[in-house]
Amino acid sequence: IDSSITALSFCLLFIQKQKKKSGCGVHQCQDCNKTFKSKHNLKLHQRIHTGERPHSCDECGAAFNTLITLQVHQRIHTGEKPYNCEECGAVFALSDTLKKHLRVHTGEKPYVCDECGKRFTESGSLRGHQRLHTGEKPYSCDLCDKTFAYLGALKTHRRSHTGEKPYWCDKCNKTFTQRSSLNLHRRVHTGERPFWCETCGETFVWQNSLKEHQLSHTGYPCSRCGDVFPDRSLLYNHNLGEKVGV
Repeated sequence: IDSSITALSFCLLFIQKQKKKSGCGVHQCQDCNKTFKSKHNLKLHQRIHTGERPHSCDECGAAFNTLITLQVHQRIHTGEKPYNCEECGAVFALSDTLKKHLRVHTGEKPYVCDECGKRFTESGSLRGHQRLHTGEKPYSCDLCDKTFAYLGALKTHRRSHTGEKPYWCDKCNKTFTQRSSLNLHRRVHTGERPFWCETCGETFVWQNSLKEHQLSHTGYPCSRCGDVFPDRSLLYNHNLGEKVGV
């Protein structure tokens, strides 16, 4: 029995020595009690708590807590994009961005809304969508207190105060507050008319123009009584008559 106890004690002592050599599980963060295999990894982790960012970018001054994070950031300046899509040849600076892009080809939408079942390719898109159900609008304008569900919507709104129009047409130099407005405007120059009437085949630059045109086939219905008129002016006169009690 004594020899067994001695052997067990020896094994435990050996394991403890090996742990000290490798640093396995002995370095603990005093702020959150998380443990690390080496003092180096603990030191890197502690920068989360201290806010220390010793690695700075020579180009723009942005600072980072690890060297690898700085190196990834520097691809913005160098234009390096080492990750490429085998399906379409698109290139990316980050492996995570490539993974998200691949879902365009695979159709994978792993993030599902619990409320309505709609699926999304990115978790951020799901979080934004869920605000439609919760009514949450966490982004507020500091100039007029209007609130928004999306940061992009707030940025666009702020331009109504600043007058900023960062998107410009290279054909006529007209400027726009939103990229989507610029894309629509470009059809004036390209002649693109993507909206067409299934009844007569006429094409239109704008979707609203198509909807207005389609009423010439279906007629203009009165929202009050349901009567349908072949011309907008007749509907207008009808509504005017209802208001005055004719």
